[in-house]
Amino acid sequence: MAETAQFVLQPHQDIELERPRHDLELFATLPSSGVNEKTGLLLILDDFSGFANSVYQAQEVRPYLADRYNLVVAGLNYFGIDRKRSIEIRNGFLQNLRRIYGISLDTGNMTDQNQFFGEVAAQLARKGVVMLDQRCQPVVMDGRGEYQSWGFLPAIDGLQSVGFLLGKYPQLDRQRVSVYGQGYGGYIAGLMAKFAPRTFATVIDKDGFVKTELKHVATGELLDPGEFMEIPFSDFPIPFRYSVMFESPWTIEDEENAGYFSDSHRKIRSLLLPEHHQASDTRYYLFQGTDDRFGVAAARDRYATLLQKFHPVQYKKLPPVELGTNHQELFDQVAAAETENFCKAEADNDFSLNRTYTLSCGEKSYVFAFRDDYSLQVSVKQSRRNKVKCE
Repeated sequence: MAETAQFVLQPHQDIELERPRHDLELFATLPSSGVNEKTGLLLILDDFSGFANSVYQAQEVRPYLADRYNLVVAGLNYFGIDRKRSIEIRNGFLQNLRRIYGISLDTGNMTDQNQFFGEVAAQLARKGVVMLDQRCQPVVMDGRGEYQSWGFLPAIDGLQSVGFLLGKYPQLDRQRVSVYGQGYGGYIAGLMAKFAPRTFATVIDKDGFVKTELKHVATGELLDPGEFMEIPFSDFPIPFRYSVMFESPWTIEDEENAGYFSDSHRKIRSLLLPEHHQASDTRYYLFQGTDDRFGVAAARDRYATLLQKFHPVQYKKLPPVELGTNHQELFDQVAAAETENFCKAEADNDFSLNRTYTLSCGEKSYVFAFRDDYSLQVSVKQSRRNKVKCE
């Protein structure tokens, strides 16, 4: 039976906002036959709330892939994964509810959030309103006091985890290291490969993002719905809808604020800048839903076209019923097309090569220093140059 080991890693510091961080939770499932010189490594990054220690991940996905493909299959609870842990009703929300609709509610008499929003929906439905004004947005809080770094810190977490496992299991085949991501996890996987272009044999990206979605980092300032929620009514033809904003330390208005989300922050998170890519034999498998549920299909098309200048790429657009297959089935599809058995030609990787990459992002540059002790140090400095420097 496949064995799972749990590790607690000290995280990389938050170099952008300098906020305290919690330890990283990493779970690695080994093949039942044990680890040998042909055993590869696969890191799986699921969407928000797709915890690596869930029953699905721990008992279904990782053991299946570990035994079928002779892989150490790891899952990571990356920074910000515990999204939408709770909803806060703040005074601004209640004031706008009174000002716009003439509704006054005492939250102290409500036993839970469902009761509160149910009462809001019931009163507004009687007025013929089926969607709450966007000026009335409750605030969604992430778990563990974390925020949305929007891919950057999670990608560093992922690279740090890969380095740790390569050091922990020295017999692993360094040519068989891959990363698989779904949704937001697919975006993290793409950033990991951008930051470490010599490490991965394959990158599997299912329905991921390709750049910063500002509505998720500065919802309140944009007055753009971070996400819609629905309340069904048994005696009403359509559900009642309201939008939420996400708690965030970022601002796009106040340039003097330490949390100002500048163009440099956006560029380091973008997968669409050709100057941030380097040619390698890493193979990309991109899957995009034809329903375009995140509204990113056009950007994904550009991403696929850009990647083809640097890497072998397979890009498939699938209807929701096919895209919605589980992790095992999608990985099996990739395996059927993988003539190289998830193996890259180059034995060395960014860690063993002691590579340092400087990614210039306008006024700032981000420096990624990989070392052959499998450590990674990331720093940021002022820069005027707009290219990648490799040492």
